Amino acid sequence: MSRSTELTMGNRGRVFVIWLLFVILNIGFNWLLHWLIEVAAGVSTRVALHHAAAGWQVASLVATFLSVCLIGPLATIAFSLVYFDERVRKEAFDLQLMMTTLDAPALQGAPA
Repeated sequence: MSRSTELTMGNRGRVFVIWLLFVILNIGFNWLLHWLIEVAAGVSTRVALHHAAAGWQVASLVATFLSVCLIGPLATIAFSLVYFDERVRKEAFDLQLMMTTLDAPALQGAPA
């Protein structure tokens, strides 16, 4: 946790905004899918959907599952990129990678 605190020092607002955008994206996509199901079911409120047929309730659960499965990996990718960006900015991680390739012995050619 101390390393995470050190890496995000000075950029916590940016990390929070990225998190907030994905929370809003997840909620918005979930509401959109549920709204489409409500329109298809012909109900006017979510309360009525709970009293609807079992098929519509299953569709609602599938919509929630799709929302989590589609947005969750995007958030994981975004936070992986934020982590790598923070390492590059704070620890010059990209330079470390370049230096390790320079220090590696040259590849031998194929024997003739």
